[in-house]
Amino acid sequence: MIEGNGLKLMREFYAKYNIISFPGGNTGAQMGGWFRKEIKSVADMKGLKFRIGGFGGKVIERIGGVPQNIPGRRDLPGAREGQRSTLPSGSGPYDDLKLGFNKVAPNYYYPGWWEGGPQLDFFINTKAWDGLSAEYKAIVESAAAVAHVDMQAKYDCPQSGGAEDTGRLRASSCSASRRT
Repeated sequence: MIEGNGLKLMREFYAKYNIISFPGGNTGAQMGGWFRKEIKSVADMKGLKFRIGGFGGKVIERIGGVPQNIPGRRDLPGAREGQRSTLPSGSGPYDDLKLGFNKVAPNYYYPGWWEGGPQLDFFINTKAWDGLSAEYKAIVESAAAVAHVDMQAKYDCPQSGGAEDTGRLRASSCSASRRT
């Protein structure tokens, strides 16, 4: 968002609605999720039930998976009851392990190409923004930047393998695999 003209493009878009935006956080790329059975080839996707919609759902369907639009709160119970073959990752192992996903579906795959990662933003009416002093504008810009970096760091650190909680992934009798 910050590099490569992302912020410039977002601000051009929101200017049409009299809004100025500031990046306020991001949890990074989503993981692929938790699978009840090991995936060794595209053929293993046949019949797997995913909570996924939109474009991602259409791709999963074309490779033999079964996209399902269901509330997220039904993920874990649905997998326990055998209604689903996969559990979508929240944002990474740190959150997922707290929910016990690894106990139901021991095979963990990443990255999740269908969900790049959520970008959170602060929105301010342009007229209100223009009415702020340079000092207050600097405070808002700094606060948004700190919130953005802080959220990213709070997700990256535990997911990175450097934090003790990520060690639980290795110790949880699950198999984590990168699929490219």
